[in-house]
Amino acid sequence: METPCPVCGHVNHENGTSCANCHVDLYDSLMEIVATRSLSILHTNPLKTVQTHLLENAQPIIIYFDHDDVPMIVDRGQSFVIGRQDDRAKVDVDIDLSTLGALEKGVSRSHLILDTAIQPPHVTDLDSYNYSYINGQQLQPQRSYPLASGDELRLGHLTMRVYYK
Repeated sequence: METPCPVCGHVNHENGTSCANCHVDLYDSLMEIVATRSLSILHTNPLKTVQTHLLENAQPIIIYFDHDDVPMIVDRGQSFVIGRQDDRAKVDVDIDLSTLGALEKGVSRSHLILDTAIQPPHVTDLDSYNYSYINGQQLQPQRSYPLASGDELRLGHLTMRVYYK
């Protein structure tokens, strides 16, 4: 998704977080064009109070999925299990990617943890079958990795871009 600059009108590359022409921050522009996706959040983990002071002014995380112009908005301050819901296996996830073709794209039932309670947000692969990647680099299971705004995150073959301020 290309993002036009609200100041100079320059059309910026999809992973840009600031205008390549005038260097203005593009996060607010992304937030203005957001049509919020309804999340299937079944339960969440307790808030990590020791780190919440870091997030007093933190903005939500915006996630754009490949071939989908409608982003997902994720609030800060919690950890989320991302994967695909499977009622038969009694697997509950906080963010269900089933409607995005997660099964066909190799997303595990409990694929990854997205920890938004810290700055920068971190992800941890949960020993997924088809692995997780940040900017094409495979993540080691059970190890926490920081996400930079504009990073490409791939779960199996489901690709997304993560933006935050």
